[in-house]
Amino acid sequence: KKFRAGARPGLYCRVLEPGTVQTGQQVEFIRNPEPLVAVLDLFELWFLKKPPRALLEQALSAPIGARTRRDLAAQLEKMGPS
Repeated sequence: KKFRAGARPGLYCRVLEPGTVQTGQQVEFIRNPEPLVAVLDLFELWFLKKPPRALLEQALSAPIGARTRRDLAAQLEKMGPS
């Protein structure tokens, strides 16, 4: 309950190319061209008993983790056709 009330979720990142980063090396931020969904929105979505279809569809259009995608797709499937 404290975790939910605090609304301060974390996130995981994945390594696409393993290697070593050293002090002074440049790091480049490359924006993802796909639709995005905020971590806080996914956090809130996780706790909704009856999430809005539009919010589920928005989350599923974004690059999210496989387990989260599976769980949200199952919720959307339970809703039936739009």
